[in-house]
Amino acid sequence: FPGIEAEFAPEVESLARGLGHAPPDVAAPDLQHQALRALPLPRFLLLNYGAYGDGSDTASARRFGDGSFGLGRAQMEYFRSLYLQQPDDRHDPRAAPLLADLRGLPATFMTAAALDPLLADSLELDTRLAAAGVPHRCIVYPGVVHGFTLMSLSLGAARAAIEEAAAALRAALA
Repeated sequence: FPGIEAEFAPEVESLARGLGHAPPDVAAPDLQHQALRALPLPRFLLLNYGAYGDGSDTASARRFGDGSFGLGRAQMEYFRSLYLQQPDDRHDPRAAPLLADLRGLPATFMTAAALDPLLADSLELDTRLAAAGVPHRCIVYPGVVHGFTLMSLSLGAARAAIEEAAAALRAALA
């Protein structure tokens, strides 16, 4: 939030940042950018099935990216085009957190869907957070697709995921 961070900086330390799937790639690199500018970081990240890579061909994108599981490769490219100014921007760590130095990020809770073309991104972020020493937890929900937490009225796994995320958020901000 360039230009207003000084006004709200004292409150940021007590906040958590949560991201769903649009725009998916902003959490870690944006926070890293904040850290470089000596701005306070939020205390916690809550991430849901995001696109954390540079759009490279992954096993989950090949397996689930044809659109028959909801989110398809064409849609992912469209969403990326909404916030990438040039195709090479996909290799910028601010747009692809898997390319960033993740050390120093706040504790993180991640929700992932097993039938999601972005599953490999979540699993890789889980690995990278561990390597960076970031306290985190990643839960992969079997049998569900990208965006499943939006189906909480009819899907028990969605309600469970929301409850797990809420519990993690409560604990982090306690």
